[in-house]
Amino acid sequence: MIKYRMLNAYDVTKASNEAAIPPGEQGESLTIQSMADDCDINVIVKRFGLNGQLPETFRTPEYGDYSHITDFRSALHAVRDAQDEFMKLPPDLRAKFNNSPQAFLDAVASGEAVPALREAGLMPTPTPPMPTAPSAS
Repeated sequence: MIKYRMLNAYDVTKASNEAAIPPGEQGESLTIQSMADDCDINVIVKRFGLNGQLPETFRTPEYGDYSHITDFRSALHAVRDAQDEFMKLPPDLRAKFNNSPQAFLDAVASGEAVPALREAGLMPTPTPPMPTAPSAS
């Protein structure tokens, strides 16, 4: 027989208690705590800025060959692309470089920006080399 509950015709607290698992019988939590920051809305907003949009693509900044830039228009497009990519960085990281793409590029070229990029998760941390077994002689 199917039970139907009608609005205002049953005890909401009693129904909730019947459906709940008693505190002593819950067992070990299956929640993965290492993912807490990835689920925290404050961290998500901080990472991706306050513009309300998540990045469409995520690429690590990289050096490139710009020998194909031969005229003003292609140079202007390259500068605008660099500015757009800089604006996709988290706001606190941009603030470290005075919101200047040029200051950021100078710091990347000199290597000063590496710790900040690793801290922001934009540059991978190098993995230590695997130790090799000594050769038997």
